[in-house]
Amino acid sequence: MDLLTTLMASILILLAFQLNEKWILFGIVGLLILNQKSFGEIISVIILTLVLWALQSTEISSLWPAVLIGILIVFFLLGQKQSKGLPDYYGPEGGGLEGLMG
Repeated sequence: MDLLTTLMASILILLAFQLNEKWILFGIVGLLILNQKSFGEIISVIILTLVLWALQSTEISSLWPAVLIGILIVFFLLGQKQSKGLPDYYGPEGGGLEGLMG
């Protein structure tokens, strides 16, 4: 899940918690789960929802910006993948151009 989607989802989830609209919350979480590409991203949406719910039900709800930034940093670190490097421009046999060179 990219950071923009995580940020928008967390803001919408926080808004649904603030308005006490459970059907909007279930709709947002359901759409996010349906649009994810891997099981790890689904787990991250569920963790995001549980953390934001725990934040709203405690007395430290004034710290939600710091918690949101922490969640974004964790998701950014978890979402980074090792790049395989650039592929070779030509194949190992020269790209099939040996016949044109004489």
